Amino acid sequence: MLVKYSSKWLPYLREISDNAFTYPTLKWQDIEKYAIKMHFADDPVTDTLAKPTGFYAVKSMPAAIMILKLSVHPLYQGQGYGTELLAGIELDALDSGRKLVTINVHEMNLCTIYWLQKRGYIAVRLEHALYVDGRDGYSFYKEIK
Repeated sequence: MLVKYSSKWLPYLREISDNAFTYPTLKWQDIEKYAIKMHFADDPVTDTLAKPTGFYAVKSMPAAIMILKLSVHPLYQGQGYGTELLAGIELDALDSGRKLVTINVHEMNLCTIYWLQKRGYIAVRLEHALYVDGRDGYSFYKEIK
């Protein structure tokens, strides 16, 4: 279940991000500037103990949606939650008239690189010193139909 962001969940989102991929890829002080949705395995309205299993933060551009962060807690990886988050982004892109989704992936995040390629994303270039830790990243895109 995808749910719109509420600031009460920010500590959980940071925990998900830190546990899912240890290299810093996002300036957390800027995150609330972007569109954020969270994934819950259980309904957070009926289950008051439910916590997000994953989340994404995106930036809308004139012709594309740029994924700034897409993360699933390691305890929930491999269960389709990341794919559900990605499908939500792609649907939002189509609903807003955009036909392109882009994402940058840290050079050390080989699992995500492979995962995106399996879902039709194409690496277009290597960006040098892209991340806050000074490391490089790959730029991916997918045309949405």
